[in-house]
Amino acid sequence: MENVIEFEPGLEGEGFVDKLKEMREASARVFLLYASKDDARTIFHDANYLNMTGTGYVWMVTEQALFADHVPTGTIGLRLVNASNESAHITDSLRVLALALKKLRNETNGAITEPPKDCNNTGTTWETGKTFFQYIRDQTLPQGLTGKVAFDENGDRVNAEYEIINVQEVRQQVGAQEVVTNHYVTVGQYKFNK
Repeated sequence: MENVIEFEPGLEGEGFVDKLKEMREASARVFLLYASKDDARTIFHDANYLNMTGTGYVWMVTEQALFADHVPTGTIGLRLVNASNESAHITDSLRVLALALKKLRNETNGAITEPPKDCNNTGTTWETGKTFFQYIRDQTLPQGLTGKVAFDENGDRVNAEYEIINVQEVRQQVGAQEVVTNHYVTVGQYKFNK
């Protein structure tokens, strides 16, 4: 990795041209982008303006950025399998939280300490919060609606399945006009499993 450049989120009005110019001066031509869909749209627009989206440049992006407007042809990203099934994710999330709350109640006999009043200036650690987070990480749904649900020591979901997506340009003749669109093609699969 040659360089890490951090963008301030939400610079839509100002754009990202100055930071992208800095990136363009580097010898690396592979960019890893973690951004919201809105910021990615602006970054891709500005990168295209600076000719940083064509041959010789590779963009590897998060799922949010993958589906932004102006995403360059050839971009590679991951898409969570079942991600579009919001209801299933909410159901699985609520089941995990309910099981963790039940364990918290049973293990502490209902003795839950009061949380801090201000998240920015706590001064102390909320012990019940730490315990609750641990109980969430301990939960497993072998038959969740989105597949097996389990977490690692950081609270990240394991057993998650992803599709590796490549953005490919497709040209079609519509009447007298050629229309160019991006197609999202699954080129592989990745299963995160510790």
